[in-house]
Order: sequence, then C-alpha cells, then structure tokens
Amino acid sequence: MGALSGKVAIVTGASRGIGRAVALMFAREGAAVTLVAPPHTGLEVMVEFLQAEGHRVHAAPTDVAREADVNRMVQTTLDAFGRIDILVNNAGVLYLRSLQDTPPEIWNTVLGVNLTGPFLCCQAVVPHMRAVGGGSIINVTSNAGRAGFANESAYCASKWGLEGLTQALALELQADNIAVNSLVPGVATAPTGPEGHYDEATRALAHDPLEIAPGFVYLAQQTARTMTGKMLDAWELTQQVRTLHHA
Repeated sequence: MGALSGKVAIVTGASRGIGRAVALMFAREGAAVTLVAPPHTGLEVMVEFLQAEGHRVHAAPTDVAREADVNRMVQTTLDAFGRIDILVNNAGVLYLRSLQDTPPEIWNTVLGVNLTGPFLCCQAVVPHMRAVGGGSIINVTSNAGRAGFANESAYCASKWGLEGLTQALALELQADNIAVNSLVPGVATAPTGPEGHYDEATRALAHDPLEIAPGFVYLAQQTARTMTGKMLDAWELTQQVRTLHHA
C-alpha cells in the first residue's frame, strides 16, 4: 500500500518537469491521478506509460486560465475516479522581459496561467474536498514569490499573488480540514516560456524534479489539522522527509 492509496489527485502542468515527476510519484504511491496540461503537449504519452505500470491515471487537456476548461477537467476527474483529495497547482509560464518590453498580452498570459489558474482550480475542487472531509492543496510558488527579480515583473507579480492566495485560503479553508501550502522548488527545470532561459551556471545547480517529488507526497498527506499555510522549500522538505523515513 502506497502513502496515497485511495486518494485522487489533480496535477497541473503534468506534461513535463516537476508536474510530470509529481504525477509519476503520486501514481506510484497509490493515488489515482488526473494529469493536466494544455492540449498537444504530450499528456497521452505519460498516461500510456503510467497505465502500462498498472496505475489509474487520466489525461485532461486543459487551459487552466479558462473557467469552462477547469470545470470540465474537474468533472472528468469525478467521472473517472469519483472524488478529489489533492490538487497540485504547478502549471506556470515565465517570460524574461523588461517592463517596457512586456506587452499586456504577455502580462495577461503569465497572470492567467500562474495565478488565475490556481484560483479557478481551487474554486472548482474545494466543494468536492469538503464532501470527503478534507484535502490538500499544494501551490508551486517560487523564490520570485518572496523577492523581486529584474526583467521578471509579470512572473514575480504572479508568484507573490499565488503566495497571498495560499495564505488567504489556508485561513478560509481551515475549518473544512483542507490544507493549503506552497512549495518553492528552486531551480528544477528550465522555464516554460519561449523566451525563458537559465545560464549554464544556474543550470548546474538544478535539481532533477524526481529528487524533490517526495516533498509533494508528504504535503499531499497533510490536512489543515496537521499543516497548513506554510511556504516551504521543496528540496529542504524532501531531505527532512528522507531523514524521518530512515530514523
């Protein structure tokens, strides 16, 4: 029996990087998982791989910034698995642009995916978490959610906003036993925007996403009675979890 046996999870941004690693580890820990990503991003390949391992998984191509898409994704999860216990808001985009070179279209895209998306996903899943007596929401934030970085105004605004959403919902949903926490992955994968990039020195510090996925498994097991409203470093949390398991 895995740590998440009997649970149903939704993971956004699941076609690559952190999201794919988290979906993989959740499935191997016994959860049924809905993998969410925009259309035509290779979700089906990941689903076939996990199904071949014998896991219960479901692909839901979704634009998380669109309410109708999110509601449809949640309904297909309920149709497939009957409940929702865990939400990982991981989908994100980054454009490296100066203030003057950031058109409203890019600002709206970044805020739409990185902040409106988590808001819509939380709004859609919370009634179903209440129905099963609690749940866990994990928002993937960033160091850009606690410090500013030049040429990342839209990204920083979105991640600071996501941290504010995390703290507000942790208070609002505590009585429902729904934990709301944020994880800061550090440098785990390359940015997803077409103009995002890391220099070689930064890439050398990057973690394999699978190395931090155990921290997500740990948080997915939490409810508001055990841990909520925390902003945690994913690498440090994973090391603590491994130490506890070997104690």
